[in-house]
Amino acid sequence: MKKNLLNLLLLLFFNSLLCEDQTKIKSWQGYYTKENTLFAFDLHDVLLKTNYWEAIGVGFRELSISDMLFIISHKEIRRKFKAAFNNKITVEKMLDDLGRKNKRIKKLKEPILKMVNCQNINQDVLELAHEIKDLGFRLYLLSNIGIQALNNLYKRHPHLNRLFDGFYVPSPDNNYIRKPSLYFFSDFKRYLRKIGDKHENVIFIDDLKENVETAQKLGLKSILFKSKKQLENDLKNMGIQLKSSICAKETNCKPCKKNKHKKTAICPI
Repeated sequence: MKKNLLNLLLLLFFNSLLCEDQTKIKSWQGYYTKENTLFAFDLHDVLLKTNYWEAIGVGFRELSISDMLFIISHKEIRRKFKAAFNNKITVEKMLDDLGRKNKRIKKLKEPILKMVNCQNINQDVLELAHEIKDLGFRLYLLSNIGIQALNNLYKRHPHLNRLFDGFYVPSPDNNYIRKPSLYFFSDFKRYLRKIGDKHENVIFIDDLKENVETAQKLGLKSILFKSKKQLENDLKNMGIQLKSSICAKETNCKPCKKNKHKKTAICPI
């Protein structure tokens, strides 16, 4: 008897939790719409994954042994490179600062940026971004990638350029300001006003906690990215139910296979 009563209480408890979650989802239903909400995506470790082996290969092709020894042998250059790779400074700003003092570094800027752009597309997140786009939401890029590196990335992956309605990144125009600075996010909001985008809500997706926390202070609805499934669940909890992606499971769509359906930006074959 006691065991049955305990089981009943547990059942009622978990049922109440489930109902609470469903109520929460319903409360957000219709709050975030394409008319009042836009999305801002981070790039690195969200839409892109660094291809370290490719970067090493580019380094050996583009840089001579003499170039590598030159970089290693200078303390200030090593310190700046370390700051860049620890995400303390934008690579472009680091190269520009060093290039003003050293002509050799100025010449090495282009090959080093090629190494930085050794990135693979995270196809799962790309498909999800296209689903959001298909629902009518505007998409923006909000990243610490420098403007020159972004232009090079768009040349390599032109479908990314077509995906976004705009971007805000570190550049000489904003003195290479970057996340997680409050000024970066406030300038992004000014940028939106300048181009006439009057959406009330911004859903910001980033993989770094400090970026997410700073964005929240300025009123951006921020999601800490961990995986596509987690992102889908977070959006569902906010009342945004994504449709099936263009590459549905039954088509078994992969870039390396031929399919009867038309090519899309999701399947850049």
